[in-house]
Amino acid sequence: MYAMPYLTLSDRTRKLLLSLAVIVAFPAASTLPHDIASAAVSEYSIVSQPFSINGTSSHIGTINKNGSTYIALQNIDAALGLTTRYDPSSRLVQVTGHNRSLRIGLSTGAMSLNGQPISGPDPVFQNGTTYLPLRFLAERFGYEVTYDKRSQQIGLQSLSEI
Repeated sequence: MYAMPYLTLSDRTRKLLLSLAVIVAFPAASTLPHDIASAAVSEYSIVSQPFSINGTSSHIGTINKNGSTYIALQNIDAALGLTTRYDPSSRLVQVTGHNRSLRIGLSTGAMSLNGQPISGPDPVFQNGTTYLPLRFLAERFGYEVTYDKRSQQIGLQSLSEI
């Protein structure tokens, strides 16, 4: 007779949460293009990443996808002087600041910067939050991005524009 192994509460909770996440994400993901839909149901670990933003040190939660650092728009807005808005009826995310406007169509994957179409990476959707690659976002809003291997600190410094 085969005995089923005992699951700890944390194992049960993890399996339940993963099942619920798939169930909740499936209806929304089914309306997205394939590449975006696959990102919608992925689960990435959030890590506390050391940052220096215009000389001020902090830690911000990021995720890693294929070697790229992705950041939640809501986590970086205040530090970079940006504002993010989401329109659920059009499924449009708009990030504004520094005389720039980045629009991301969540249903289509289309992006524009100041009204001009641009190519960009697929966003990651996790727990109701939109993540974009940090370098992609920061450089479009006038920031230089650096990385110190020794301290593993990401640096963001606003560029003076001529």
